[in-house]
Amino acid sequence: MRTNWTLWMCIFCATVFGQKDCVLTKDFDTAIDLKNFEEASALWKNYLAQCESKTEAEYKKGEVIYTASIENAKDPKSKKNEVDALLGYYNQYNALFPNNGMEMFSKLAFVMYTYKDDFKTEQIKKAFELAFKEKRESFREPSYLLAYFEVQYQNFHKGENGEQKLLALYFDVAAKCTFNRLKFPEFSSEYDALLQTMQVRLKDQLNRMSLDAFAHKADQKELSNPFWIQGLVETLAAFCEMDPIFLTRAEQSYQLEKNAATAYYYAVALKNQESLDKALAYFDESLTLEKQNALKSDRACQVSMYLLGSDNKSAMNYLQQAQIADPKNAKVSLLMGEVYVNAIKECDLEGKPAEAVYILAAKTVLKAAEADKRYAAAAQKKADEYRKKVTTPAGKKTSVVVGCWINQTVNW
Repeated sequence: MRTNWTLWMCIFCATVFGQKDCVLTKDFDTAIDLKNFEEASALWKNYLAQCESKTEAEYKKGEVIYTASIENAKDPKSKKNEVDALLGYYNQYNALFPNNGMEMFSKLAFVMYTYKDDFKTEQIKKAFELAFKEKRESFREPSYLLAYFEVQYQNFHKGENGEQKLLALYFDVAAKCTFNRLKFPEFSSEYDALLQTMQVRLKDQLNRMSLDAFAHKADQKELSNPFWIQGLVETLAAFCEMDPIFLTRAEQSYQLEKNAATAYYYAVALKNQESLDKALAYFDESLTLEKQNALKSDRACQVSMYLLGSDNKSAMNYLQQAQIADPKNAKVSLLMGEVYVNAIKECDLEGKPAEAVYILAAKTVLKAAEADKRYAAAAQKKADEYRKKVTTPAGKKTSVVVGCWINQTVNW
């Protein structure tokens, strides 16, 4: 009986202490918070030595140790050793957690790119190619995608048939940006900035007929990828908006994946090639599907500009949607002022009713400064311009009911 009890206690202790060794102590977290990396490093080394079975949640905490060691290295040789240690950590991470540590592939390539003086160009290129082609899901950080683009850009820029290869590279990365914007909307502005950076770098290729030819020659495999074709359509919208191929690819993109962006660009293409009336249904669908309020507001403003002068009531309806989506969008108030002024002719207003609308427009544009102080000067200038159209003597109280679709009483 005593023998069995002793054996049971040994198993119990081994299990308990084994589990304890597999969890980093709270002292580790405290040391990291206090930036006491020397103490944290000692606790980390003890964890590696004592723990045979590691969980990803705990192992992931070690990354900060290696990055801090690089930052605190006192000389180039020491820094190189610490960089190698970080790369070794990433490789070990992938070996321990092959199904969950996918982001480590892009991190490994990015570290080599960051410290490129210590690595051969071909090494960095192969690391990025492995990460992008085999573990594309690991590219969540916009900076990693930009680094991949830069490395590949240098290679294609110097090679034969570089122009077409560069365009293929651009749309390959753009497809990943499109996917990431949908999956990580909190980083959408960063992905947009990345696309703009690439467009600036490839402005010659994107501005010439090569983009049109590229869009025509796209193969079925690429056109069946909703993220790839959406990136192509967005680029065509920026550089070849009036080209018929824009409508063709925009319709294909929309049919393949109906979302706020594909509906919007299909609407733009319809407006350019066929009619605004056909486009409005897709503009409305886009605004309904759009979850980013700032973007929804901007696009509603854009639609209102298409309608300005021809259907001012509808233009105002879109501006009201824009204002609800983003009250801080100062452009809304400025555009509302223009809509009101355009309505004077549309509604055949003369005399006091016309003056009342100018006053209403002046009051409206001044609200732009309330939404964003940077627009104060522009708003005041526009308000003064509208008020000059009013001939009623200053100081005389006036109240006018304006009909038509405006239906407001204006006092001044």
